[in-house]
Amino acid sequence: LATSAGVEVYICSFKPEGAVLGGVTGDNPGTLFKAGENLKTRLQWMAFYAKSRGELVIDEGAAAAVAEHHRSLLLAGIAEVKGDFVQGDVVDILSADGVRVARGFASYSADQLRALKAQGSAARPAVHIDNMVVSTAL
Repeated sequence: LATSAGVEVYICSFKPEGAVLGGVTGDNPGTLFKAGENLKTRLQWMAFYAKSRGELVIDEGAAAAVAEHHRSLLLAGIAEVKGDFVQGDVVDILSADGVRVARGFASYSADQLRALKAQGSAARPAVHIDNMVVSTAL
């Protein structure tokens, strides 16, 4: 959680006197976890604290586009819309086998997504990459 929020974490023994100072100077053996990419505050809230209001189950191609290439989730990649959420609600983005790929703010309500999918509006983003946190950061 801390490294995902942009904070370095150092783990060491506190038994020897001056252990914390030794950790800062590098004289005390321990493990340093480098800070990850610093998330924007609203994305931190969404990723770690907000309650998900629904789920978007996506196909393999969409999972690769989101998780590996950090692309927006397009309507074409959605296999199933679960739940009853409104535009702007937090949704979990799941692979076909139920693994969370990302979390994001929905660009459309659940009803709108279902209607757009039925119309074949494949190129519209259901969750824009700027409003999403990929699971490696969760």
